[in-house]
Amino acid sequence: MDYIMLNDFFDAVRNNNPVPLNAYDAAAWSAISALSEMSIARGGSLVDFPDFTRGKWIKNKPFFAIDESFPFDSKRMLINTIF
Repeated sequence: MDYIMLNDFFDAVRNNNPVPLNAYDAAAWSAISALSEMSIARGGSLVDFPDFTRGKWIKNKPFFAIDESFPFDSKRMLINTIF
């Protein structure tokens, strides 16, 4: 998955397109391990997930999807099915 994300990132930068993940996505992905650790320390209890966008995620159009800006790529789908 890292290869695919880096490839899409560099492709977006090269072609002056929006990157597939922004800083808010990166913060959310990074928070998972810390929140898991907190949950384990509390005996498996639920932990609130922080909203790094302060509610703006509701109005944001998703950048990373199979559409005209990120078309279907058979090589990418093959990699996803292998791993």
